[in-house]
Amino acid sequence: MSLDLSLLSSDQLKPVTSNSRFICVTAGAGSGKTRVLTYRFAYLFDQRHVPKSRILCVTFTKKATQEMRDRIKGLISTSVDTVMTLNSLGYHILVDEIYRIGWENCWETLVSTRDSLKKLKQIIDMDDHLLAGTSLEDFFSIVSKRKVATDYLKYLVPDEETDIDQIISHAKETAISLSNASCLTKEQRKQLKEAKEALLFYRYLQLQTQEDRFIDFTDQICIPLMMFDKFPDMLEKWSSRYDHILVDEFQDVSLQDYKLCEKLTGEHTSLFVVGDPDQMIYGWRDADCMYLREFANTHRGTACFELSTNYRSTKQIVEAANHLIRCNTDTHNSKRYMTAYNEADGPKVKYAAYYKAV
Repeated sequence: MSLDLSLLSSDQLKPVTSNSRFICVTAGAGSGKTRVLTYRFAYLFDQRHVPKSRILCVTFTKKATQEMRDRIKGLISTSVDTVMTLNSLGYHILVDEIYRIGWENCWETLVSTRDSLKKLKQIIDMDDHLLAGTSLEDFFSIVSKRKVATDYLKYLVPDEETDIDQIISHAKETAISLSNASCLTKEQRKQLKEAKEALLFYRYLQLQTQEDRFIDFTDQICIPLMMFDKFPDMLEKWSSRYDHILVDEFQDVSLQDYKLCEKLTGEHTSLFVVGDPDQMIYGWRDADCMYLREFANTHRGTACFELSTNYRSTKQIVEAANHLIRCNTDTHNSKRYMTAYNEADGPKVKYAAYYKAV
């Protein structure tokens, strides 16, 4: 079955069939972001004869992954297994490569966030008098942020001689000393906070390498990145694995997500990103829309396309959304607006204002 490109609008067809190595599609709500991405995959496979195993498509949720797989299968009449979340991709890399740091496998070592919290509870119980007063969720956030900012790979290698025991001992001594002080200066309170966080973080790493080894959600991205830096042949292997990388919801990538995409983009790999700077929802996990906005500046020769027709909503809803976007203090966003494909009038938009007393 030949792919029918006539079902695309002219604006959608251009990025789908572009020959540029780097392609950036800025697409508003309801404009066909997923449609463009799935058709790009199908176009590469059906008309450019790229093997599906050489096309990687990444997104952020399992639900979106399944939707894309279903859509692509509907277009090319065959299933695909190279559509996945970035964390699933990181896990696939670890399955193949974790032996390099002395782990036999990671099939049975991946733990959920709930299980990670249970591990943290074990640590807090060890030093309850020092770590009490902070929620498990906040501790988990501390550990995750430290992992992003720290090259902690050496602490995960079995039998590797490290200074982790000394670090833990020093952090605990500092925390005890400052906790017993009657009055702390601002600088001492900062030192106490740092000592407690260091104690928690390095105890957690220590726990990860004990007999019941485990990797958590953050490790799925961070460990492959650190291994790419440590093992050049591993980087060469994975950066030449795909001819095309397609990334959905690029406005929601974090620094670590961005680094992983860049590492996997080899010398001849094509990178195709789609995103909407007005729909960033993962700021809480350090997503940064800058990577979408600056894509053309960081990737020479980028072909840029914009999808500005909304096929989903009534004219009234689109106009209301445009009004809000124009109020955005970000000048990049305030210049963008959507048009409704359906010009027919719909129900008036109702709104409500809520005020929270501080």
